[in-house]
Amino acid sequence: MIERIRRVEDLPEQANQERCDACHSDWFRREADGKTARPYLISQCGHVVCRNCFTEQRASSLACVFPPRMCPVQAPLNPDHCKECRDWERGDTNIVLTVSDDMIGFITDELDELAEDDDFFKIPKAEKKSLIKFWKARLRKYGGQYHIWEDLVELLDPFRGAEVDHDEVVEQYDTANLLSMIDNYKLEPNPALAQQFPNGIEPWISTVLRSMFKDMSDVEGEEVGEKEHGIILRRHELHPEEHQDGEGNWVDNWPVKRILRHDIPPDGTIEYNVQYLSFPKSKYNSWRHAEDFEYPNIWKKYNRLHNLPDPSENK
Repeated sequence: MIERIRRVEDLPEQANQERCDACHSDWFRREADGKTARPYLISQCGHVVCRNCFTEQRASSLACVFPPRMCPVQAPLNPDHCKECRDWERGDTNIVLTVSDDMIGFITDELDELAEDDDFFKIPKAEKKSLIKFWKARLRKYGGQYHIWEDLVELLDPFRGAEVDHDEVVEQYDTANLLSMIDNYKLEPNPALAQQFPNGIEPWISTVLRSMFKDMSDVEGEEVGEKEHGIILRRHELHPEEHQDGEGNWVDNWPVKRILRHDIPPDGTIEYNVQYLSFPKSKYNSWRHAEDFEYPNIWKKYNRLHNLPDPSENK
C-alpha cells in the first residue's frame, strides 16, 4: 500500500525529515510543473521517497526503490487484497523468437545473397569464419530461450552488448570494412543505437541483423507470457548437469543487458544491479558481485565509466 504524505508533521520519525534518500531532492519543493513534491510512504517497508522516484519506479515495479541490502522487505506483492498487485503478478505478454541453432543458416544465407549482389557486402574469409563461430556459440549457449527480436539482435551482434570490448572489435574487424555504415538498405541505420558501437555509427552487419530478425518476428513471432523463459531442448535433457543447480532447479543463465547502478555496503564490496535481455521490467533485475559475472568485461566497463576500483586488485 502507498500513502501520500501531505505535511512535514506526517513524515514517519525514522524518515529523512528534509529530503528524499534516493535522489536527495528536498521535500515539498515547488517543481517545474507547478506541483508540490510530496513524499510517498511505502507502507510495507516504511521507506519514504519523493514523487519523481516513486513514479519512475512504479512504471516498472511495485517493489521498494532501495536495494535488498537497504530494504530486506522489498514491499512484497499482496495479490489477495490488492488489484494492482494481481495485475502486476499476472504480467503482460511479449512477441518472442525462440533461439535456435538453425538461425545460423538464416544469417549466412542473407549475407551470401547480399555479397552476390554487391561487393560492398563481401566479408574476408578469416573475418567471416570468426563471425560464424561467434554466432554458432551464441545460438548454442542460449538455445531454447525466448527473446523479443530487438534483444535477440543485441545478443547476436558482435559489435555491441554488455560484454563487448570496443577496442578489440576495432582491432579485429575495422580493416575488413565491417564497421562501415550502410545506406538505402531495407532498414535504415538507427541513430539511437550509435553510441553503443565502436565508431559511433551502426555497422552494416548490425543493420542487416536488425532487418532480418524484425522480419522473422513479424512472420514467426509467438505470443508468450512475460514470465516464460523458453523451452527445454533435447541437449538440455541429455546434459542436465549443465543446466540445473544441485537441487535440480532449472538455471537460465540469462544474458546480461546492462548494469543499471551500483551499491557499496559497509564492507566495501561493490554490488551491481543488473538488467537482463528481454526482461525490461525492474522486478526481474538482480544484484550481483563481480565474481558472479560470466563475462568480467561487463563490470569492468561499468567500473571504468564510473571511476570505481577493480575488485580483483584488492585480493
